[in-house]
Amino acid sequence: MSLPITECVNCSKGAIILPHIPSPRPICPTCPTGPTGPTGPTGATGATGATGATGATGATGATGATGATGATGATGATGATGATGATGATGATGATGATGATGATGATGATGATGATGATGATGVCNCCPETGELVVNGGMEVFQAPPNSNVPIGWLANNNTLVAPESGQGNVHSGNFSVALSNGAQLCQTINGITPGCFFAFDFFAKAQGGTVGLTATVTFNTPGGGVPDGTITVRSGDIPTQNNVFNFYRIFTIAAPPGTTSATICFNVTSNGQQVLYLDDVSFAAQ
Repeated sequence: MSLPITECVNCSKGAIILPHIPSPRPICPTCPTGPTGPTGPTGATGATGATGATGATGATGATGATGATGATGATGATGATGATGATGATGATGATGATGATGATGATGATGATGATGATGATGVCNCCPETGELVVNGGMEVFQAPPNSNVPIGWLANNNTLVAPESGQGNVHSGNFSVALSNGAQLCQTINGITPGCFFAFDFFAKAQGGTVGLTATVTFNTPGGGVPDGTITVRSGDIPTQNNVFNFYRIFTIAAPPGTTSATICFNVTSNGQQVLYLDDVSFAAQ
């Protein structure tokens, strides 16, 4: 059971005296705190008390931001070299470099001793053609026959003596004192003996024309027991033979091998022209090669 209050404080009027009630006294309700009065002057500082016992260490605070890096210290002394590690695996071979310049040639070594001479081989068989030299008679046209064939060079045969004549005019002779002039339709031939079967021959001559319509055909025929075997031919068209004074063309062919049984060869010159135009022929040659 509650006891009656004997004294309480009226918050606005001060204390209120209640009827006397024996102890224990009742607990009065707490009045509101009044406004704080002005602070009084600070009293003199008392003597410092004894230091209390050190409290327990508080929890570690969060790590502060990293400070700026300090200056680099001096390099320490080099430590002792460690043991060499095991050799690593060999790497792949690199690409081949460019070839270097060729070095200087070394000195030539001493010549070795000459070896023994080998045995002499058997003597070969020579199927050579004899050195016959020039085979044409009077190829330079320097000598002519006696009358009535005085127009024809010695050693030659003409189809018509009136179409052949000696020529000594300035610029119309290749060498010596004479050439032979052949008119339209003339044929001049010579048969050459002493031909060796199987041999090759060179047939050549010099010629020029008097007029632009002169043409020439020169032939070689090998004579055998079975008849004539035509071989080389030189054909010069009309208009292709030089007509200038002192200008001769040189013409040459090489025959095939003379057929078996050949006993001689016949060379012939056949001329075509208009009017009085003629061919000048000189220095005819036929020789084994």
